[in-house]
Amino acid sequence: MSRGWHKFGANTEYVNTLILDDNLEDTSDWRGDMLNAVTVTMTKRLALKAGLKWLYDAQPAFEAVPLQDALGTPTGEIALVELDNLDTIFTTSLVVNW
Repeated sequence: MSRGWHKFGANTEYVNTLILDDNLEDTSDWRGDMLNAVTVTMTKRLALKAGLKWLYDAQPAFEAVPLQDALGTPTGEIALVELDNLDTIFTTSLVVNW
């Protein structure tokens, strides 16, 4: 795990966290989880935080999708579709300090 932190001026803070996981039995099967976030203090009690989370999986899971014929009728068969390697999540938060 790697964590970086930097303060810009009196009101702004940047955080970066990186986590890498490896499968020792299959080294091509690894995952990464990185978070970038900026927090801006607006008042003594309120702050606004925006973050971007990156989730990477070198060998993503599969999703079962039911097949349909040309008329849209389910055939009863299922196809496996590989999910994306990279997912991104954007968050915003209002932080209240007591």
